[in-house]
Amino acid sequence: MFYWLRDSYKFNIQVLGDFETHLKDDIVKMSIYQKDHAEETVNRWFAPKWESQFTIASAGTMWMDIVEPDADKGSSLRDLQAYLGVTPEETMVFGDNLNDMGMLAAAVESYAIGSAREEVRNAAKHVAPPLMENGETQVLKQLLRELA
Repeated sequence: MFYWLRDSYKFNIQVLGDFETHLKDDIVKMSIYQKDHAEETVNRWFAPKWESQFTIASAGTMWMDIVEPDADKGSSLRDLQAYLGVTPEETMVFGDNLNDMGMLAAAVESYAIGSAREEVRNAAKHVAPPLMENGETQVLKQLLRELA
């Protein structure tokens, strides 16, 4: 997994050993990888101890994101909107999993990818075609045609 993330995605990562001895940077997000049943596993053994201190959200079938309660994609998007002077009405987002819920709430034009979880589809204003059909690209191309 380490080599895959480092070599395929070119992530700037390194093996540290234990956190208390080697970690010097602030932690922005921690992700837990579990090949099978990540959400079920994390909700069973990790969440009961830590859910009062962190937001724990599914980021896919094998990934769970752990962030501070007030730090998620929605808070990041609101910060970016404020910095750029962009309103929620001028913002379009696409999401497919629980870690996207805050982001969907921060944009008026929110899209769930067609293959998204039911909770995400219910939270979004629109549903785009599935990821396998390049749903977000279809929506963006249609928008550009309408603006032209």
